[in-house]
Parts: sequence; structure tokens; C-alpha cells
Amino acid sequence: MRWRVDEHVAAWGTVAVALICRLTALMDFWRETATAGYPAQWPTQFTFLILLSIAVAIVCGLFHDRALALFSVFVLFVIDIVLSVPESDRIVLRFLLQGSDILIAMLCLRPYLNVVFSGLLVIAIYFLFSPVLVFGVPVLAPAIAMRLGFCAVLLLCGALGLGLKLYIEESGRRSEELSRLDTTITQLTRANIGFQEYAKDVAERSAETERKRISRDIHDTIGYTLTNIIMMTQEARLKALPFDEALSSLLETTRIQAQEGLRQTRRALRALRELVPGKLNIHQTVTKLAAAFANATGVEVTVEFGNMTAAVEEDTSWVIYRMVQEGMTNALRHGKATRIRILFWIDDDGYLMVDLLDNGRGSVGFEPGIGLSGMQERIEARRGRFQAGTVAGGFRLTAWFPAGKDSDDEQDHQDRTGG
Repeated sequence: MRWRVDEHVAAWGTVAVALICRLTALMDFWRETATAGYPAQWPTQFTFLILLSIAVAIVCGLFHDRALALFSVFVLFVIDIVLSVPESDRIVLRFLLQGSDILIAMLCLRPYLNVVFSGLLVIAIYFLFSPVLVFGVPVLAPAIAMRLGFCAVLLLCGALGLGLKLYIEESGRRSEELSRLDTTITQLTRANIGFQEYAKDVAERSAETERKRISRDIHDTIGYTLTNIIMMTQEARLKALPFDEALSSLLETTRIQAQEGLRQTRRALRALRELVPGKLNIHQTVTKLAAAFANATGVEVTVEFGNMTAAVEEDTSWVIYRMVQEGMTNALRHGKATRIRILFWIDDDGYLMVDLLDNGRGSVGFEPGIGLSGMQERIEARRGRFQAGTVAGGFRLTAWFPAGKDSDDEQDHQDRTGG
């Protein structure tokens, strides 16, 4: 089961309170001489019960179950009665034991149970301050003022514990809310970019559809008209041939021109229908992607193309596009970056370097996730190299793409760049 942040804090807080208070009580017990008349086994029994209560408190804290927590707190209370009644005259020891009971109850139980349990516990402790015989030795009760003061301090501990519990729960709720907002921002960013890609694709498809429609309309109108002109000119030439050779020659020239026009029109329309949409322009695409991301998130994104002038292969352009998209999303989601710089540069060996640097919080002990692993696989499939990691002031992604290099050139470049 996945724990919330407040559950982790409450669990380890319970363990810490149990260890500190009960080990301190144990040291306080052994520091003073045992009460005369008590059995010789009492110090050993006291130590065993202290260690048992620590184990119960740990179970109460780490195994986060309401029924188990309620049962564990009850067991702690019983153990502490057995421990504290024989040592009624040791106020510090009793306060460490019973005060820790209230704090543990506050951390483990729900707030309404905390109030009920603390009230019943304080009432029980007040009446437990009574004259009793322990191991045949009379134990006197403290004065009423001492009892009231002790119970007041316990109630104060309960109030502090309740405030701490409410603060921890509120912090947990805020942490979960921030996590949900973070996830929502990431999803909205991806959706926004996806919608823009979809809009671009629809625009290209619409342009292609419109182009084919226009070519059909032109073919149906101009093609039909030119065909009719050719046929009518040929018929007119045949009728004019016996009477006027000059007119017949002019009509033949007209027919040839119309036929050539029809042929050129069909060639142009065929080329128009077969026109392939333009290839991915990495300069325009990355610039538009960065602008869309900045508008959607408020992150300041700068793109520098440095000395890059030549076009990039189609497959490589798509890999770069996905790298930039994933890098910017990760910078916002994981690094909480407010500035991202994207740099393109052709190094001395002719390799294209794509570098993303953000001012986020980075990551200690960075381990690449699914997104970065997939990114690295796509880059290496293009015979490129990929590096990612925390740097001073942020996080950096860098990739190198070869531009028509042979294997020896690639190995020499890897040696120079530390690959």
C-alpha cells in the first residue's frame, strides 16, 4: 500500500517518541536505587516491559492500520500502568511514560479518537495516584495539587500532540494537492503540444485535400474544354481544306497548340496531385514548439541555432523534436524549472550537438526513467550519443548526431567528447 507523506511523518514520529521517551525513562529508573522491599527481579521486569512497549509502539507506527493502532495504544497504556504504579513517587519517569502514551495516541489515531482517549487517560491517571500496596510495600499518593499539575501538563502534551497531528495531516493534503497539480500541468502541457501537432497535421491534410480537389476541378473544366476545342478545330480544318488551304493550315496550328496545352495541363495537374508535403523543418518546428510550451506553462524558453545552417535528415529531425519535447516537459515537471535554453551547434568534427539546459533543481543520484531511456534509444538508433545529468544550477540533456560520418570518425569523436 502506498503511504501519503503525512502517514510517513506520523509513523516515524511515533517511533522517535517511543524510543526517546522510554529509553530516557529506563535510564532514569536505573539511575536511582531500587525501592526497599521490591523483589530483586523488578529491575529486570521493568527493563523487559520498557523494551516490549517500544516494540508495540513501533508496530503501532509502522503498520498503519486504525484497528491495530487503537489496540496498540491500549496495550501501551496497560504496560505503562504496570510500570508507573510501583514508581508513583518518580514524577519524571511517570511523565515520560504517560506523556509518550498521549503523544503516540495523537500521532496514530484520528483526531476525534485522540481527544476521547487523552481525556480518559488523564482521568485514569489522576485516580491511579492513590495509596496502594506494591509487592507488600505501601506507596503513598502525591498531594492533590501535584496530581492536578501532573494531569494539566499531560493535557498540554495532548494539545501539542493534537496540533502536531493536524499540521502533519494538512501538510500531507497540501503535498498531495501539489502532486496532483504537478501531474495536471504536465498532462495539460502535453495535451496543448499534442493539439498543436494535431492542428498542424489537419492543416497539412486539408491543404492536400484542397489541392486534389482543385486539380480535379481544373481537369474537369479546362481539360474538357480543350478537348472540345481540339475536336472542333480538327472538324473545321477538314471542312475548310478543299476551299482554303491557308485557313486549313491555321486551324491545324490551332489544334496542335490546343493539344499541347492539354498535355501540359495534365502534366501540371498530375504533379500537383503527387506533391508531397514539405519535410520537417527543424528550425521552424523547434521554434514553434518552444513558443507553444512557453505560452502553455509560463516557462522562459530560448532557442539558439548557433552555427547550424544546413538542413537535417528527416528521421533525425523527428528524433530531435521528440528530445526537445521530452526535455522541456521533464524540466517543468521534475525540475520545476523557470528557464530553459536550447542550443544547436555544429562542432569541429561536423557533428550536430543539441543541448538543453534548465535552471531546475536537478537530481541527486540521477537514474533515467522510461522517457529518457526511450530518448537515448532513439538517438543511438541514429548513430548518435546522449548524455543527461545534474549540473551546477540545473539539469542538462545533450545529444550528438553524426552527419554522414563513417565508423572511424564516430569513434574519434566519442574519444574527444568522453563517450
